[in-house]
Amino acid sequence: SEPVVGTNATYEWTFDDGTNANIIQTTKDLVLSNIVASDSGKYTLVVQLTDICANVIKFEATFNLKVNSSPTLNAIPVYEQCDFDNDPNDFIANFNLTTQESKIYSGSDPVTIDFFETTDTSFSLPLTKNDYRNSTSTNAINGNHTLIVRVTNNATNCAVTLEIELKVNPSGIDFY
Repeated sequence: SEPVVGTNATYEWTFDDGTNANIIQTTKDLVLSNIVASDSGKYTLVVQLTDICANVIKFEATFNLKVNSSPTLNAIPVYEQCDFDNDPNDFIANFNLTTQESKIYSGSDPVTIDFFETTDTSFSLPLTKNDYRNSTSTNAINGNHTLIVRVTNNATNCAVTLEIELKVNPSGIDFY
């Protein structure tokens, strides 16, 4: 097909949420910023122009958009663990990260919760959740150890991240 050529082009974008239809933009490109679930609906573009024979031509196209909500996460306090191992003062300990999952996500949608080192920006190496051992001492010099939590909605694949902090407290005893 050949491109349509004309002058005096006008553009009209309409949004129909199933209850109301309203003109939302009159520009060539539709720009949607910070979209949320309530932006789901039918979008229609009507273009009118005058062709080289002075005929007014109208073009119309429609598409449906569904916006899925991301999981809502809860910030949690620093996860503290006593240093119960063969070196109770090295500020390195094992954490059961699964104990924090219900605190981080309290929604009802099925989700997958993974934990990552902050250096794993591609989220390709999820950590062992039930026996994670921090690799850097969490002492006054180094501060707390930060992990990234990624929660993914299993149905929509929408994902969000949250940082959590781990802190190891020296125990002075070798085992518990």
